[in-house]
Amino acid sequence: MPVTSEALLPRKTGSLARLAENFRDTVSRFVPSAEARCRLWATFLSGPVAQATYAGRLDEARSAAQRLVNGAADESGFVWLIGAGPGAGGSADIARPAPATGGRCHRP
Repeated sequence: MPVTSEALLPRKTGSLARLAENFRDTVSRFVPSAEARCRLWATFLSGPVAQATYAGRLDEARSAAQRLVNGAADESGFVWLIGAGPGAGGSADIARPAPATGGRCHRP
């Protein structure tokens, strides 16, 4: 008997798609960087949000999605210059937060 492509998808894929749709406008509004959005969606669709959804724990999935979006929205791109004032003695060191974790984003 042939296997349909739908049989290859996890049973709760529709629930995950609806949850993603509910967060779509918020992500567009609060995560301006296309690269950051790409990382967010890759993590959304393969990380704790997806795992909780597939396990039927939708409240947990919504909470995980909110934390993920909040974390991505906080990724503001600030750079701090340390030791750049008068008497700094040469070149300034640049420190910045580590980039957000998540899936890799590839552009075609």
